[in-house]
Amino acid sequence: MRAGWLCWVLAMGLVGDATARAIPSPSHALGGSWVMMVSARVESGEVDNHVARLVLDDVQTLRGKPDAPGKLAIRTLPWTLDRVAPGDRLIVAYTQFRRDPTLQDRRILDPDGPMMLVEDGLLPAMFRDNADTRARLFDQAGKLREPTLAEVVEGLSHDDPHWQSYYAHELSMRTDLRANWDRKTRTAVEALMRDVDADPAARASLFRAAAAQQRERAAAPWWAGPALDVLRTHVTLVEARDGDLSADFIRSVFDVLESANVPVDAAVAARWITCNSAALSERALLAIRRHEPEQESALIAQALQRSLLPAESRAFLLDHQRRLQAMRDALVLRNDTPSP
Repeated sequence: MRAGWLCWVLAMGLVGDATARAIPSPSHALGGSWVMMVSARVESGEVDNHVARLVLDDVQTLRGKPDAPGKLAIRTLPWTLDRVAPGDRLIVAYTQFRRDPTLQDRRILDPDGPMMLVEDGLLPAMFRDNADTRARLFDQAGKLREPTLAEVVEGLSHDDPHWQSYYAHELSMRTDLRANWDRKTRTAVEALMRDVDADPAARASLFRAAAAQQRERAAAPWWAGPALDVLRTHVTLVEARDGDLSADFIRSVFDVLESANVPVDAAVAARWITCNSAALSERALLAIRRHEPEQESALIAQALQRSLLPAESRAFLLDHQRRLQAMRDALVLRNDTPSP
Protein backbone atom coordinates (compact mmCIF):
# COMPACT_ATOMS: atom_id res chain seq x y z
CA MET A 1 0.00 0.00 0.00
CA ARG A 2 1.30 3.43 -0.87
CA ALA A 3 1.40 5.93 1.97
CA GLY A 4 -0.87 8.48 0.28
CA TRP A 5 -3.92 6.32 -0.26
CA LEU A 6 -3.25 4.32 2.92
CA CYS A 7 -3.51 7.53 4.93
CA TRP A 8 -6.80 8.30 3.16
CA VAL A 9 -8.13 4.82 3.91
CA LEU A 10 -7.14 5.04 7.57
CA ALA A 11 -8.73 8.47 7.85
CA MET A 12 -11.95 7.15 6.36
CA GLY A 13 -11.97 4.24 8.82
CA LEU A 14 -11.94 1.62 6.08
CA VAL A 15 -9.29 -0.60 7.62
CA GLY A 16 -8.38 -1.69 11.09
CA ASP A 17 -5.26 -3.16 12.59
CA ALA A 18 -3.75 -5.31 9.83
CA THR A 19 -2.68 -7.87 12.42
CA ALA A 20 -6.22 -8.16 13.75
CA ARG A 21 -7.98 -9.34 10.61
CA ALA A 22 -7.32 -11.45 7.56
CA ILE A 23 -7.05 -9.47 4.34
CA PRO A 24 -9.72 -10.80 1.96
CA SER A 25 -9.33 -11.54 -1.71
CA PRO A 26 -11.09 -9.02 -3.96
CA SER A 27 -14.05 -11.34 -4.61
CA HIS A 28 -14.40 -12.01 -0.87
CA ALA A 29 -14.23 -8.29 -0.10
CA LEU A 30 -17.01 -7.57 -2.59
CA GLY A 31 -19.10 -10.24 -0.87
CA GLY A 32 -18.77 -8.66 2.56
CA SER A 33 -21.96 -8.43 4.60
CA TRP A 34 -21.60 -4.64 4.88
CA VAL A 35 -20.94 -4.06 1.19
CA MET A 36 -23.41 -2.73 -1.38
CA MET A 37 -22.87 -3.10 -5.13
CA VAL A 38 -24.70 -0.87 -7.56
CA SER A 39 -24.82 0.02 -11.21
CA ALA A 40 -25.04 3.78 -11.63
CA ARG A 41 -24.42 6.68 -13.98
CA VAL A 42 -21.84 9.34 -13.14
CA GLU A 43 -23.46 12.72 -12.63
CA SER A 44 -20.42 14.62 -11.38
CA GLY A 45 -17.35 14.59 -9.18
CA GLU A 46 -16.85 17.07 -6.39
CA VAL A 47 -14.24 17.96 -3.78
CA ASP A 48 -15.39 19.64 -0.59
CA ASN A 49 -12.97 20.43 2.23
CA HIS A 50 -10.40 18.03 0.71
CA VAL A 51 -12.94 15.17 0.59
CA ALA A 52 -13.68 13.77 -2.88
CA ARG A 53 -17.14 12.46 -3.69
CA LEU A 54 -18.48 10.77 -6.78
CA VAL A 55 -22.10 11.77 -7.40
CA LEU A 56 -24.11 8.96 -9.03
CA ASP A 57 -27.66 8.88 -10.35
CA ASP A 58 -29.91 6.23 -11.92
CA VAL A 59 -28.65 3.89 -9.20
CA GLN A 60 -29.65 0.22 -9.52
CA THR A 61 -28.88 -2.19 -6.69
CA LEU A 62 -26.97 -5.31 -7.73
CA ARG A 63 -26.14 -6.67 -4.30
CA GLY A 64 -26.95 -5.79 -0.69
CA LYS A 65 -29.96 -4.69 1.33
CA PRO A 66 -31.90 -2.50 1.60
CA ASP A 67 -31.91 -1.18 -1.95
CA ALA A 68 -29.75 1.86 -2.54
CA PRO A 69 -31.41 5.24 -3.15
CA GLY A 70 -31.73 6.48 -6.72
CA LYS A 71 -28.94 9.00 -6.20
CA LEU A 72 -25.72 8.66 -4.20
CA ALA A 73 -22.70 10.78 -3.28
CA ILE A 74 -19.90 8.37 -2.38
CA ARG A 75 -16.55 9.33 -0.88
CA THR A 76 -13.67 8.06 -2.98
CA LEU A 77 -9.95 8.36 -3.62
CA PRO A 78 -9.43 11.88 -5.03
CA TRP A 79 -7.60 10.73 -8.17
CA THR A 80 -10.53 8.54 -9.25
CA LEU A 81 -12.50 11.66 -10.19
CA ASP A 82 -10.12 12.15 -13.11
CA ARG A 83 -10.79 8.62 -14.37
CA VAL A 84 -14.50 9.08 -15.06
CA ALA A 85 -16.74 11.53 -16.89
CA PRO A 86 -20.41 12.51 -16.57
CA GLY A 87 -22.59 9.92 -18.25
CA ASP A 88 -20.21 6.98 -17.65
CA ARG A 89 -21.95 3.85 -16.43
CA LEU A 90 -20.14 2.15 -13.55
CA ILE A 91 -20.42 -0.77 -11.18
CA VAL A 92 -19.37 0.44 -7.74
CA ALA A 93 -19.02 -1.27 -4.37
CA TYR A 94 -19.40 0.85 -1.26
CA THR A 95 -20.29 0.69 2.40
CA GLN A 96 -22.28 2.97 4.68
CA PHE A 97 -20.57 1.62 7.79
CA ARG A 98 -17.21 1.92 9.45
CA ARG A 99 -15.45 -0.11 12.10
CA ASP A 100 -16.24 0.80 15.67
CA PRO A 101 -12.95 2.08 17.13
CA THR A 102 -13.83 0.58 20.51
CA LEU A 103 -14.94 -2.90 19.39
CA GLN A 104 -12.98 -4.81 16.75
CA ASP A 105 -15.84 -6.78 15.19
CA ARG A 106 -18.59 -4.16 15.39
CA ARG A 107 -19.70 -1.76 12.67
CA ILE A 108 -21.36 1.59 13.13
CA LEU A 109 -23.16 3.83 10.64
CA ASP A 110 -20.68 6.29 9.19
CA PRO A 111 -21.86 9.85 9.91
CA ASP A 112 -19.93 11.10 6.86
CA GLY A 113 -21.97 8.97 4.48
CA PRO A 114 -21.16 6.12 2.10
CA MET A 115 -17.61 5.46 0.95
CA MET A 116 -16.25 3.42 -1.91
CA LEU A 117 -14.68 0.10 -0.99
CA VAL A 118 -10.87 0.12 -1.04
CA GLU A 119 -8.99 -3.14 -0.64
CA ASP A 120 -5.94 -4.78 -2.19
CA GLY A 121 -6.98 -5.62 -5.73
CA LEU A 122 -9.84 -3.11 -5.52
CA LEU A 123 -8.13 0.24 -5.67
CA PRO A 124 -10.90 1.30 -5.71
CA ALA A 125 -13.91 -1.03 -6.20
CA MET A 126 -15.09 0.67 -9.38
CA PHE A 127 -15.57 -0.95 -12.79
CA ARG A 128 -17.03 0.01 -16.16
CA ASP A 129 -20.52 -1.46 -16.41
CA ASN A 130 -20.58 -3.65 -19.48
CA ALA A 131 -21.25 -7.26 -20.40
CA ASP A 132 -17.63 -8.30 -19.82
CA THR A 133 -17.53 -6.82 -16.31
CA ARG A 134 -20.80 -8.47 -15.33
CA ALA A 135 -19.64 -11.85 -16.63
CA ARG A 136 -16.44 -11.56 -14.57
CA LEU A 137 -18.15 -10.53 -11.33
CA PHE A 138 -21.52 -12.32 -11.41
CA ASP A 139 -22.98 -15.66 -12.44
CA GLN A 140 -25.92 -15.98 -14.83
CA ALA A 141 -28.36 -15.51 -11.96
CA GLY A 142 -26.71 -12.20 -11.05
CA LYS A 143 -25.02 -13.58 -7.92
CA LEU A 144 -21.50 -12.47 -7.05
CA ARG A 145 -19.00 -15.26 -7.69
CA GLU A 146 -15.35 -16.22 -7.22
CA PRO A 147 -13.21 -16.56 -10.35
CA THR A 148 -11.76 -19.98 -11.10
CA LEU A 149 -8.02 -20.60 -11.45
CA ALA A 150 -8.41 -20.72 -15.24
CA GLU A 151 -10.16 -17.33 -15.21
CA VAL A 152 -7.49 -15.87 -12.95
CA VAL A 153 -4.69 -17.07 -15.22
CA GLU A 154 -6.49 -15.58 -18.24
CA GLY A 155 -7.10 -12.37 -16.32
CA LEU A 156 -3.40 -11.84 -15.58
CA SER A 157 -2.90 -11.01 -19.26
CA HIS A 158 -5.89 -8.64 -19.44
CA ASP A 159 -5.07 -5.33 -21.12
CA ASP A 160 -6.78 -3.39 -18.30
CA PRO A 161 -4.40 -2.92 -15.31
CA HIS A 162 -7.41 -2.71 -12.99
CA TRP A 163 -8.42 -6.27 -13.88
CA GLN A 164 -4.81 -7.43 -13.75
CA SER A 165 -4.66 -6.25 -10.15
CA TYR A 166 -8.00 -7.88 -9.32
CA TYR A 167 -6.90 -11.29 -10.57
CA ALA A 168 -3.34 -11.05 -9.23
CA HIS A 169 -4.67 -10.39 -5.73
CA GLU A 170 -7.13 -13.27 -6.07
CA LEU A 171 -4.18 -15.55 -6.80
CA SER A 172 -2.13 -14.04 -3.99
CA MET A 173 -4.74 -14.25 -1.25
CA ARG A 174 -6.63 -17.47 -1.97
CA THR A 175 -4.83 -20.56 -0.72
CA ASP A 176 -7.14 -22.77 -2.78
CA LEU A 177 -5.72 -21.19 -5.94
CA ARG A 178 -2.10 -21.22 -4.78
CA ALA A 179 -2.35 -24.94 -4.06
CA ASN A 180 -3.17 -25.73 -7.69
CA TRP A 181 -0.57 -23.82 -9.67
CA ASP A 182 0.58 -25.64 -12.79
CA ARG A 183 3.07 -24.84 -15.53
CA LYS A 184 0.55 -22.61 -17.34
CA THR A 185 -0.12 -20.65 -14.14
CA ARG A 186 3.57 -20.14 -13.44
CA THR A 187 4.18 -18.99 -17.01
CA ALA A 188 1.39 -16.40 -16.72
CA VAL A 189 2.63 -15.28 -13.30
CA GLU A 190 6.22 -14.82 -14.46
CA ALA A 191 5.08 -12.94 -17.57
CA LEU A 192 3.24 -10.40 -15.43
CA MET A 193 6.11 -10.19 -12.94
CA ARG A 194 8.37 -9.12 -15.81
CA ASP A 195 5.85 -6.82 -17.55
CA VAL A 196 7.18 -3.31 -16.96
CA ASP A 197 3.88 -1.80 -18.12
CA ALA A 198 1.74 -3.85 -15.73
CA ASP A 199 0.12 -2.53 -12.58
CA PRO A 200 2.80 -2.35 -9.83
CA ALA A 201 0.39 -3.59 -7.16
CA ALA A 202 -0.46 -6.62 -9.30
CA ARG A 203 3.21 -7.45 -9.82
CA ALA A 204 3.94 -7.06 -6.10
CA SER A 205 1.07 -9.35 -5.14
CA LEU A 206 2.37 -12.06 -7.48
CA PHE A 207 5.84 -11.94 -5.96
CA ARG A 208 4.23 -12.32 -2.53
CA ALA A 209 2.09 -15.21 -3.79
CA ALA A 210 5.07 -16.98 -5.33
CA ALA A 211 7.10 -16.53 -2.14
CA ALA A 212 4.23 -17.89 -0.04
CA GLN A 213 3.81 -20.88 -2.33
CA GLN A 214 7.54 -21.57 -2.20
CA ARG A 215 7.43 -21.63 1.61
CA GLU A 216 4.36 -23.88 1.62
CA ARG A 217 6.02 -26.35 -0.74
CA ALA A 218 9.57 -25.96 0.63
CA ALA A 219 10.64 -25.34 -2.96
CA ALA A 220 13.41 -23.30 -4.55
CA PRO A 221 12.61 -19.59 -5.11
CA TRP A 222 12.12 -19.73 -8.88
CA TRP A 223 10.77 -16.18 -8.74
CA ALA A 224 14.08 -14.77 -7.45
CA GLY A 225 15.38 -14.25 -11.00
CA PRO A 226 12.49 -11.98 -12.02
CA ALA A 227 12.71 -10.18 -8.66
CA LEU A 228 16.42 -9.43 -9.01
CA ASP A 229 15.83 -8.29 -12.59
CA VAL A 230 13.29 -5.77 -11.27
CA LEU A 231 15.85 -4.27 -8.87
CA ARG A 232 18.44 -4.28 -11.64
CA THR A 233 16.35 -2.54 -14.31
CA HIS A 234 13.44 -0.59 -12.77
CA VAL A 235 13.83 3.18 -12.94
CA THR A 236 14.88 4.61 -9.58
CA LEU A 237 12.80 7.77 -9.95
CA VAL A 238 9.71 6.84 -7.93
CA GLU A 239 8.10 10.17 -7.21
CA ALA A 240 4.80 9.84 -5.37
CA ARG A 241 1.89 10.37 -7.74
CA ASP A 242 -1.75 9.62 -7.11
CA GLY A 243 -2.49 6.04 -8.08
CA ASP A 244 1.21 5.16 -8.56
CA LEU A 245 2.42 2.28 -6.39
CA SER A 246 5.94 1.94 -7.81
CA ALA A 247 7.73 2.60 -4.52
CA ASP A 248 5.61 0.01 -2.73
CA PHE A 249 6.33 -2.45 -5.52
CA ILE A 250 10.09 -2.09 -5.10
CA ARG A 251 9.79 -2.40 -1.32
CA SER A 252 7.77 -5.59 -1.78
CA VAL A 253 10.47 -7.05 -4.03
CA PHE A 254 13.12 -6.34 -1.40
CA ASP A 255 10.85 -7.91 1.23
CA VAL A 256 10.24 -11.20 -0.59
CA LEU A 257 13.92 -11.58 -1.41
CA GLU A 258 14.79 -11.08 2.24
CA SER A 259 12.08 -13.54 3.34
CA ALA A 260 13.71 -16.23 1.19
CA ASN A 261 17.24 -15.18 2.21
CA VAL A 262 18.12 -14.43 -1.41
CA PRO A 263 21.14 -12.10 -1.54
CA VAL A 264 20.93 -8.87 -3.51
CA ASP A 265 24.22 -7.99 -5.15
CA ALA A 266 25.64 -4.82 -3.62
CA ALA A 267 26.01 -3.21 -7.04
CA VAL A 268 22.30 -3.78 -7.70
CA ALA A 269 21.18 -2.54 -4.29
CA ALA A 270 23.43 0.51 -4.71
CA ARG A 271 21.13 1.79 -7.47
CA TRP A 272 18.44 2.27 -4.84
CA ILE A 273 20.68 4.00 -2.30
CA THR A 274 20.63 7.06 -4.54
CA CYS A 275 16.95 6.96 -5.50
CA ASN A 276 14.60 9.76 -4.52
CA SER A 277 12.89 7.77 -1.75
CA ALA A 278 14.59 7.69 1.64
CA ALA A 279 12.52 4.64 2.59
CA LEU A 280 13.87 2.70 -0.39
CA SER A 281 17.40 3.92 0.29
CA GLU A 282 17.11 2.45 3.76
CA ARG A 283 15.68 -0.79 2.38
CA ALA A 284 18.62 -1.12 -0.01
CA LEU A 285 21.14 -0.52 2.78
CA LEU A 286 19.49 -3.19 4.92
CA ALA A 287 19.83 -5.66 2.04
CA ILE A 288 23.52 -4.79 1.71
CA ARG A 289 24.12 -5.07 5.45
CA ARG A 290 22.47 -8.47 5.49
CA HIS A 291 24.75 -10.02 2.87
CA GLU A 292 27.72 -7.69 2.26
CA PRO A 293 28.04 -5.50 5.39
CA GLU A 294 31.61 -4.47 4.59
CA GLN A 295 30.28 -2.58 1.53
CA GLU A 296 27.75 -0.39 3.36
CA SER A 297 29.92 2.55 4.43
CA ALA A 298 31.78 2.79 1.13
CA LEU A 299 28.55 2.81 -0.86
CA ILE A 300 27.07 5.53 1.35
CA ALA A 301 30.18 7.67 0.89
CA GLN A 302 30.06 7.07 -2.86
CA ALA A 303 26.39 8.07 -3.01
CA LEU A 304 27.03 11.28 -1.09
CA GLN A 305 29.53 12.36 -3.76
CA ARG A 306 26.74 12.73 -6.30
CA SER A 307 26.13 16.33 -7.31
CA LEU A 308 22.38 16.00 -7.82
CA LEU A 309 21.45 13.51 -5.11
CA PRO A 310 17.84 14.21 -4.01
CA ALA A 311 17.82 16.35 -0.86
CA GLU A 312 15.67 13.89 1.10
CA SER A 313 18.03 11.03 0.27
CA ARG A 314 21.12 13.10 1.11
CA ALA A 315 19.70 14.02 4.51
CA PHE A 316 18.83 10.39 5.22
CA LEU A 317 22.25 9.09 4.14
CA LEU A 318 24.11 11.66 6.25
CA ASP A 319 22.03 10.68 9.27
CA HIS A 320 22.54 6.98 8.51
CA GLN A 321 26.28 7.55 8.18
CA ARG A 322 26.36 9.26 11.59
CA ARG A 323 24.45 6.38 13.18
CA LEU A 324 26.81 3.81 11.69
CA GLN A 325 29.81 5.71 13.04
CA ALA A 326 28.20 5.97 16.47
CA MET A 327 27.63 2.20 16.46
CA ARG A 328 31.27 1.59 15.54
CA ASP A 329 32.51 3.96 18.23
CA ALA A 330 30.34 2.24 20.84
CA LEU A 331 31.66 -1.16 19.76
CA VAL A 332 35.28 0.01 19.99
CA LEU A 333 34.64 1.49 23.43
CA ARG A 334 33.05 -1.74 24.63
CA ASN A 335 35.95 -3.83 23.33
CA ASP A 336 38.52 -1.50 24.91
CA THR A 337 36.82 -1.48 28.30
CA PRO A 338 38.47 -4.07 30.59
CA SER A 339 36.22 -6.66 32.14
CA PRO A 340 35.58 -6.20 35.89
